Amino acid sequence: MKILLLHFTRRQEVSRQTFKKAFAKFALKPDIQSFNALDESPEVSLIEKYDRIIFSGSEFSFEGLNEPEEVRKKARELGKSYKEFIFRLVDSSTPSLAICFGHQLFGFAYEQTVAHNKCLFKAGAFKVLINSKEAKEDPLLEDLPREFLAAYMHQDVVFDKPEEARVLARGEKCNFAILKYGQNSYTTQFHPEFDKEVLQERYRTYPNYFKKQDSWSEDLLKDTPEANKILKNFMLNF
Repeated sequence: MKILLLHFTRRQEVSRQTFKKAFAKFALKPDIQSFNALDESPEVSLIEKYDRIIFSGSEFSFEGLNEPEEVRKKARELGKSYKEFIFRLVDSSTPSLAICFGHQLFGFAYEQTVAHNKCLFKAGAFKVLINSKEAKEDPLLEDLPREFLAAYMHQDVVFDKPEEARVLARGEKCNFAILKYGQNSYTTQFHPEFDKEVLQERYRTYPNYFKKQDSWSEDLLKDTPEANKILKNFMLNF
């Protein structure tokens, strides 16, 4: 199975290895093709050439907490340059999963406000609640409990639900934990590819990011095995 992994981070090899490790937990070894999404936009023709497309997280923020203007400018540029690609992807038959910053790119594409919210900003493991019995039956959420822990690391949020999206899950301090666009395009504000080890590495790398939270505690660096199953379902259920 061929995956196009759109990297919106400068740490692209770290991101690639994180996904490989997450897939390996379920004995999955997809052919991951990395794409430097920071420096170029993919042709829409690529959509039909891959079995799956994943949007990674990013260090960039549309607003963030006291982020410099160049960081916010880059996020807006990415949002504008990926708008058409996102629309074509949602209309296609290719399953896609947009994570964290990717989730925000979709919101931006559908003309929703993406900005910092102090109350919803978080980094660590937090509860996610599947929205309904119907949502629980979605193939992306197969065999997941109604409530589970997921790893978050974000400053910005999508403030309103796009009309074109359906809410599959909300969370502790998260209005839109999982959104579904069209038949098989999904976005998650959390990171299904993260586990406790990855959270701990991110904390060592970006300690001040975690400590910006009002209620920071190392107890938030927990494992998230149920959320990790989303990657398995994304690979096998479509």
